[in-house]
Amino acid sequence: MSGYVKYKHDQKLKNLDKPFAYDGGKNLIDRLINLFELRSRVELGDLLGVTPGTISTWTTRETTPYELLIRIHLLTGWPMEYLCFGTGDLTQLKKTTTNTHFSEQVNEVAPPTLSYERGVLQVYTIDNGHLAPYEKIEATVNLLQYCKVRGN
Repeated sequence: MSGYVKYKHDQKLKNLDKPFAYDGGKNLIDRLINLFELRSRVELGDLLGVTPGTISTWTTRETTPYELLIRIHLLTGWPMEYLCFGTGDLTQLKKTTTNTHFSEQVNEVAPPTLSYERGVLQVYTIDNGHLAPYEKIEATVNLLQYCKVRGN
């Protein structure tokens, strides 16, 4: 059976063209202020590198900055389900925010949530003639192909 036929008749994919009811606007802004432990929308805008007018636009138009949420997820490891909907496994969220300060997590790779292990490449720098860990990068297929690395 071809992929087209298999997925064309899959009931779960019938509503693929209809958007989910993501949180946007005030709910999302308030959630981000709470997660980053900030005091105001001005601080949030400064932290995210957007103007207060952009924050105001998200609020009044009830919009969701999806790309920003993906970047926040990749940098912090906070669950996408919680960022988008305000629901999900908060134990991972609480563990991340209480055990480690956000600035210490920037170079960390969130643990895999898929049913298979993903590779992680440790990048090093040379410090006084010795190798020192610098950052970790998830070894995706695209990255490996770009670097012309072969293997399994």
